[in-house]
Amino acid sequence: MARPTNEAIRQREERAKRPVRVPFGGLNFKLEVKNKDPDYYYYWFRARGDEIDRAKAASYEFVTKRQARGSELPEEMTLKDVNGGNQAIDDRFEAFGGRDDFGREYQMVLMRQPMEFHLADHKADQALADRVDDAITRQDFKGGTNVAQKYGNISVTHSAGD
Repeated sequence: MARPTNEAIRQREERAKRPVRVPFGGLNFKLEVKNKDPDYYYYWFRARGDEIDRAKAASYEFVTKRQARGSELPEEMTLKDVNGGNQAIDDRFEAFGGRDDFGREYQMVLMRQPMEFHLADHKADQALADRVDDAITRQDFKGGTNVAQKYGNISVTHSAGD
């Protein structure tokens, strides 16, 4: 097998230094987060009302474009100087979310919460859902109950097939 020439090696190194081309018309997930830290839970919030303030109170923090896109951003997009740099990449990551019922546009803001807090919140939500489920299927309904109401009587029965 022939050994590569110095020119072939140089060309290969040149190609390796070039940025990877991403087709403009290709598949693009606008709300995708490529560099997710596994220690955080990521969520898109609507930037309206007090949702952002409530999220911050629940230990969510803003995610910057740099954190979300990471290696996709060209190296030139830095904050080397105020006028020539692109400060927007260190701003919070926002995306167009759509229109509400009244036709007004709204933005979505990417935030993240430490995973330990997210799991604790999820556990509390599940406990509440379990209490509601238990109330629906509690023992009072198993044998059938008659409930007298202002507008008449309601008979709740449980058949063997249910």
